[in-house]
Order: sequence, then C-alpha cells, then structure tokens
Amino acid sequence: MAYRISRNIEASVIEHLKDSVVSDWPGLTVEKAFSKVATLPALCVRSGNAVHSYLSVGERLTTRRVPIIIDVFCENDGQRLDLKDSIIDAVRGMIPYYTVGADFELTAAGQLVVEEITEVEVNLGVDKDQLHTTDRYRHRVTIYVSPTIVEG
Repeated sequence: MAYRISRNIEASVIEHLKDSVVSDWPGLTVEKAFSKVATLPALCVRSGNAVHSYLSVGERLTTRRVPIIIDVFCENDGQRLDLKDSIIDAVRGMIPYYTVGADFELTAAGQLVVEEITEVEVNLGVDKDQLHTTDRYRHRVTIYVSPTIVEG
C-alpha cells in the first residue's frame, strides 16, 4: 500500500537527510524509531502533531504545518555541536517532497517549505556519566514544514 501524506513527509525528510548529511558523516545512520538506534552517531526522525489551516472560510481545502523532530545521538559534545549544525544547514529552505508507492519507490511530488527551525540540547536532569551512552550527548532539532500541496 502506498504511503499517505504524513508518512510521505517523514520519508521525504529522512531521504533528504540521507542524501545531504550522511555522506559527510561516516557511520551516521538515520532511523525512524528510537529502538533502532544502535551505533553512534545516529539520527531519529519522526513527525509531531500537524496543524491544518483552511484556505478560506466554508471550503474543505487545507494546508498543513508539521513539526519534524530530529533527535541527534552523538559520541561527544563536539560531535553533537557539529552534527546539529550540519543538519540545520541541510534543511534550510526547501526539502524535496516525495510520495512513496506500493513498491517503496519514491516519486517527486513537490517541496516541503521549511518555515522554522528550533534546536536544543537534550538535558535529562541526570549526570551524563550515569546515562546510557546513547543519551549522554543528545540534541533535538525541530523543523516546521509545509508541503507545497493543497489538501481536500
């Protein structure tokens, strides 16, 4: 079965990060689930709750704005800072939007407009030496994207 728009957005961001960041970071993996993060450095990409805005009163046509959360898992603070900056550089502006078909083939279908980028070091409130290695040097980059398509 082909993906619907929410999964297409996630898949598009994952594909973009693989194309634009992984080549500069040997060993970097990009995952969809926290449970798949096994080696560092790694990125975990997921979407948050979207906001659907009507184009005009009384119509069904909407656009959506989706937060995409990119959790960055690193081996040390220097790597954390450099990798989060590489991600921010890669996502500025536009990201290609793809639809994913039944055979997992990608088809270009527009763009994702990156409207806002936020980032923060993840602080779990515990001394870093007491944390599991995957949690010691974490950062979170959140991008807010809107596909260049109208729904409805």
